Amino acid sequence: MTVLQECIAKADFWSKYVCRGKPTATLVLEDIIDVAKELAKLGDKKTKLESQLHKLDEIMSKTDYEQKVPLGVRTNNAEKKDSLCIELKHINEAVAALKTSG
Repeated sequence: MTVLQECIAKADFWSKYVCRGKPTATLVLEDIIDVAKELAKLGDKKTKLESQLHKLDEIMSKTDYEQKVPLGVRTNNAEKKDSLCIELKHINEAVAALKTSG
């Protein structure tokens, strides 16, 4: 009996039951997802994000950036850069997961 089945079975007996530990699930998606298409989509998205990040880095690395750009814009740019980096990290993780599954 899997942990999930055990939790469901016990939940039938008790109205409230807490499963302890970190829940994980593995789904077999080979008939649902076309791995090659998904990798292509993620690759395109990664390329676009890297381009945006590169442009933002160019803007932020100019010598007079701190003096000429208002604080609010600099803050927005820094937040956008962080957001792009996080999204790129997630895409890289998704690509790695798809490559190991396929």
